[in-house]
Amino acid sequence: MEIQASDYLWPDQADLYHRQRARTFSNEFYDEILTPAGLAAGRNHKAKKNREKREGGVSFHCLRHTFVSFLKITGSTNAVAKELVGHSSDAINDIYTHLPIETLADAVAQLPEVTK
Repeated sequence: MEIQASDYLWPDQADLYHRQRARTFSNEFYDEILTPAGLAAGRNHKAKKNREKREGGVSFHCLRHTFVSFLKITGSTNAVAKELVGHSSDAINDIYTHLPIETLADAVAQLPEVTK
């Protein structure tokens, strides 16, 4: 089954990504989606990456990390997350996974008690 542009939430940006890959996609996504939605302030492109890191700004990749992490937190498998995000390997998908301490603590709490 071939995916059509209309299958995407933002079809214009999906088309841009498929044509240009990530070269300019992240910048345009930032300017056309994040800023108008109020998720990020306008920015000077020359200082974008350093400023985002310093000021805790939102970036396209920040959203990718969040999406993958939320999928894992809510019980999706690694295979599902990898397919939805388009990662080529489990190793890359693992880099995008950041589990909160509460999720890790819950996992440990569910382990059986081991006594002698």
